[in-house]
Amino acid sequence: MMRASNFKPLRKRSLRGFFDVELQSGLILRGCSLHENERGDQWVALPSRQYTSLDGSTKFAPVVEFAEGASAARKQFQEQALEAVRAVVAAMVAEQ
Repeated sequence: MMRASNFKPLRKRSLRGFFDVELQSGLILRGCSLHENERGDQWVALPSRQYTSLDGSTKFAPVVEFAEGASAARKQFQEQALEAVRAVVAAMVAEQ
């Protein structure tokens, strides 16, 4: 299972906040983000870095990503990461 920590709320478009996630292997992914669309669907985005393209627009490049054909692993990550970050958010709400 995964463990989420350091949730920092930030609402901007679909973004709901940033957090870290620790995988069962001990690997820590810092800077994952929680997103939610207008229908209430949620997903986790892996860390990315911001840069400015040649035309001056802001772009984001993935820092970590799943290999092509790893859809089962991607789905499992999404399910477990969402469960972990929801638990952290619920604990924060309960503390207030």
